[in-house]
Amino acid sequence: MPNIDYTIKFTDLIMIIAVFIGPIVAVRLTEKINEKKKAYERKLAIFKNLMTTRANTLAVAHVEALNTIDVEFNNNNTREKAVIESWKLYLAHLNSYDEKDTSWGSRRNDYFTELLYTMGISIGITFEKSYLKSTSYIPKAYYDQENEQIELRQKLISLLNGYSDLNITIKRN
Repeated sequence: MPNIDYTIKFTDLIMIIAVFIGPIVAVRLTEKINEKKKAYERKLAIFKNLMTTRANTLAVAHVEALNTIDVEFNNNNTREKAVIESWKLYLAHLNSYDEKDTSWGSRRNDYFTELLYTMGISIGITFEKSYLKSTSYIPKAYYDQENEQIELRQKLISLLNGYSDLNITIKRN
């Protein structure tokens, strides 16, 4: 019977471990990379929604994007913490609306611009603040339509609550 040496060398042991553990590590790394990519894409989607609706802050997509910031941005990451802080300041301002305060809208725009700016930095997209503040577009027809809808709702509510009258004129041909 031949004499077979069954001793395992250290390098052989490392090779055996690598053969079994290598694929597991590779799968885990791939999962982590995919998780980071998906998280980035969700943050980018929020940023895009806010950018595309920045002239129409009453749009549902705009409000939904704002309300998703807390979910997607991490307070433990330095850059993302700045986004959370900007969002908190902006939110506090939005919740402090006073129609008698003539500078409220201007300050709202400043807070919103800061939010977009910090969010852009955190995801690697930079714009100058002046660009963010002054380069949005909304057609005049959208603006007019929104104002007309507000006026119609106010007048209808006033009528239904008995604060105003409905005048009817009958004309004969």
